[in-house]
Amino acid sequence: MRIRKDKRNTPVDVRGVSGLPSISYRLPLVVTTLSALVIFLLTGFLGVLTISIIFQFVTRSNSMVGNDPVFIGCICAPLGATFLGATVYFLGAIIKGMRDLFKPVHYTRGTVSDRTPTAGRRSGTWLYVNARYAGPDLATASHVTEDQRAASPDRSQIVQPRFAPVSSGKRGARGRQGVYLPADRLNEDLKALEPPEAGSLPPILFRVDTVAHSAMKPDDEVLIAHSPFLEHVYYVSRLKEGEWESFPNKVLI
Repeated sequence: MRIRKDKRNTPVDVRGVSGLPSISYRLPLVVTTLSALVIFLLTGFLGVLTISIIFQFVTRSNSMVGNDPVFIGCICAPLGATFLGATVYFLGAIIKGMRDLFKPVHYTRGTVSDRTPTAGRRSGTWLYVNARYAGPDLATASHVTEDQRAASPDRSQIVQPRFAPVSSGKRGARGRQGVYLPADRLNEDLKALEPPEAGSLPPILFRVDTVAHSAMKPDDEVLIAHSPFLEHVYYVSRLKEGEWESFPNKVLI
């Protein structure tokens, strides 16, 4: 008897690249904007064509025959509204893409939300992020505090290289270790990414690769590089054992 396995529930070992990768910022934006322009022209032409058919049917003389009213009302009218809606949508995408060309890459830092995808966005590639920082400063967005670095299981790599033994001054006496981290330094590191006031940054929705989406879990610390207006994602990074692990976005649109 053959047992059929459900591939959706099979765990997959997903691994990214170490560190934050370099990106080519403007080339994907140019290609995406040109693609949106082509679709805009196509939907605009079809929208005008269907609306013209409807207009001719409404304004025709009663003595004229032709143009089935069922065809006009059930097919042409819905298609015309759909094409016009798509035309407006892709016009907005073109405007956002043009604005992104004159802006630097933006970074969003926060934690993954366990919010259920909304209706129409259940494809498994939408990622909700509870943002604590959103802006063009990579140093601020990617800052890792000492408390977060200490989450690494190999603590010998964190403590030993940072502080040399302090000699007691007596011959043959063992040197004692210095304190792990000064209080003033600890306070500075923990305040570098203080969460904003409640409600100042609502959860942000990003469309990411399937691989990156499957690797993220609720409450994971993530860093997303994207364009500010079109929100084209370049990579998604998660904080793993005190270091960034990145998943480059391979989907253009």
